Amino acid sequence: MPSVDERMPGIVRIAERIVPVEVWRLFLIFCREILRLSHTMSIEVAPFEVRFHDTSGFLVRVLPYRELFVVSLGAPSQCDVRVSTTDGYISALDIALQHFLAMRSSSKAKGISS
Repeated sequence: MPSVDERMPGIVRIAERIVPVEVWRLFLIFCREILRLSHTMSIEVAPFEVRFHDTSGFLVRVLPYRELFVVSLGAPSQCDVRVSTTDGYISALDIALQHFLAMRSSSKAKGISS
């Protein structure tokens, strides 16, 4: 399994569309933290978004724009968080972590009841 750093080049390329350096940095840190949630985390880098998902049903889409990035949780999007400041980053990461833990808990509960 490639390390988190080995999986970052595609993310760095898509982040180049973000102009403010601080928002660009928050985008990269957010993506790195999502990758670190699980060693089974899959990543898909598309022209206009990065998708993270794992076997529990966890799904996060991150869409970089010129001045901010948007974090969308779930499929279809159950929650969107616009990030352009550190406070927005903390909120997005907190909500993503809650979603990850809820999906893992739900996945394990289904496995036990089967």
